[in-house]
Amino acid sequence: MNKNLLQIIAVKKKAILAGFFVAVIVLSVFFLTTGKISAAVEKYKILPQDEYFTELYLNNRPSSLREVQVGEVLPISFVIANNESANKSYKYVVYLQTPELGNVSIAEGTIFVVKGTRKVIDVRLLLSPNITSSSMLLIDLPELDQSIHFKVIENYE
Repeated sequence: MNKNLLQIIAVKKKAILAGFFVAVIVLSVFFLTTGKISAAVEKYKILPQDEYFTELYLNNRPSSLREVQVGEVLPISFVIANNESANKSYKYVVYLQTPELGNVSIAEGTIFVVKGTRKVIDVRLLLSPNITSSSMLLIDLPELDQSIHFKVIENYE
């Protein structure tokens, strides 16, 4: 084949390839601006979706109440972190669950937490002489069915 003819064919191939890429770019921009691709992405959840949630955790784990004398106060601190899509008010309940007394309320309330922030709630547990066996501390967000609990008294004597 003629060298000039090969050069002409190579130039035509490059022009066709460049035209193809330009067409792909133009069509992509068209579909993105008309919303068809974004609608498909949304419909089929192709991209990861935002996740919204609330965190509830202890800020400090109190030591066992065996180290606290009857009549002393044990400070307890917990955190509510709002990772939801909006500001939110949270109802919380803190209680001690004992075999002798059943559920003993320690604290309850409602706290407003701005989206993307957290609030620390401090409560105080007074050790009662009526508690003589293993007990559990429960911190509950009843509207979210979310709670944490742990044993605070083991074989108290």
